[in-house]
Amino acid sequence: MRKLHYSASDGYKLKALYFAAECEGMPLIVDIHGGGFATGDAEGDEKLCERLREETGFCTVSLDYRLAPKWKFPTAINDCCDLLQGMLADDSLTFDREKIFVIGHSAGANLAVALARKYGKIRLAVLNYPWLEVAVNKRKFLSASIPGHVLDLFCRKYCSEPAQKESTFVNPLRMSREEAGKLPPSLVIVGGSDSLRVDGIGFAKLLQEAGVNCKLCDYPSARHGFIEIVASGRMKKNFYTSEKTVREQIGCFEQAITRIASFFKENA
Repeated sequence: MRKLHYSASDGYKLKALYFAAECEGMPLIVDIHGGGFATGDAEGDEKLCERLREETGFCTVSLDYRLAPKWKFPTAINDCCDLLQGMLADDSLTFDREKIFVIGHSAGANLAVALARKYGKIRLAVLNYPWLEVAVNKRKFLSASIPGHVLDLFCRKYCSEPAQKESTFVNPLRMSREEAGKLPPSLVIVGGSDSLRVDGIGFAKLLQEAGVNCKLCDYPSARHGFIEIVASGRMKKNFYTSEKTVREQIGCFEQAITRIASFFKENA
C-alpha cells in the first residue's frame, strides 16, 4: 500500500491509499467510503481495497475526502475529482488510464455518481446501498436500518442551504433521463434490511429507462453497510444481535464481493 498526496483546487492537501496490481497497465478501481458525508476515512476501506485487488488483479485506491459539517457540499465531490486528476497526472502510477472504475458505498455511492458525471471517462460504476435522495426523507423505516433522524442530521451537516438541497448532485435520483443516460454501465447493490434500498432500486430503474446497462442485485437479509463493515472486521460491533445475523452478513458479503469482482472483470 502506498499513500498518495495531491493538492485540491483550493490548495488543501488530500490523501489517498493506493494498492498497486502485480502487473503494470491494469485497470484502476476507485473506492469512495461511506459515512453520511460526515464520518469515515480512506483507511476504513483499506482491507476492502486489498480484497478487491486480490479478487480482480486490478489496482485499487481509497479516496480520503473532506468531511461535513466543516466542509459542506460540494467539497467532497471536488476532492474526489481532484484526487483522480492527481492520479491521472502522476507518472509513477502505472494503471490503465482508459480503464477507470468507481465503487462507492452509501454516501460514497452518491459521490461515485458525481465523480462519474464530472469525469466522463469512468468506464464502470458499482453503487453499494446508495444514498441518492439526501434532501427529502420519506422512506419507510426498516428495523436494523439507519434511523430517519440520523439521515436528516447528516443531510443538515452536508447541505444546509436550500439551493444546495435542490441540486441533482445532492439528489441523483432527481436526474433527468438525459443526464442519467450519460452514466457508465452500473451494478447497484441493495439490502433487504436497509431503508435506503428504495434509493438503489429507484436509481437502477432510472438508469435502465435511460438506456444504461444497469444490473440490480438485492440481498434480502443484508443490512446497510454490510460490505464495508464485514471487510473491515467491524461486524461484531455493528451486528451484535445474534450469531445468525453475523453469519448472514458474512454470507451476503462473500456473495457481493464475488458479484462485484465478476462485474469488473467481465466488463474491463
